[in-house]
Amino acid sequence: MSKSKKNYNVSLTKIRALLKEIPWNPKTPGPMSIISDVGSAEFYEHRAIEEIRAASVSRTSIEDGARYWSHICKAIQLLLLARLSV
Repeated sequence: MSKSKKNYNVSLTKIRALLKEIPWNPKTPGPMSIISDVGSAEFYEHRAIEEIRAASVSRTSIEDGARYWSHICKAIQLLLLARLSV
C-alpha cells in the first residue's frame, strides 16, 4: 500500500506572505503599545490563548474570515512578545 502525498497548499512563499501581515510597531500609540509595556510572558501567553479561542469561535460561527485572521494575528503578536520577555 503506497502512501499518498496530501497537498495542503502549504509553501514557504505562502508562509512568508502571511508573516508579512503580522509585524506591528510597539511604539505606535494603541492597544498593542500598552500591552507590550506589561513585560510578563505569562500575561502574553494567556492573552494569546484568549485570542486563539476567539478565533476558533469566529471560524465556527457565521462571522467572516477577516475577524478570524485578526484574532490569529493578535495571538501571534502576543506570542512574539512572550518570547521577547523571557
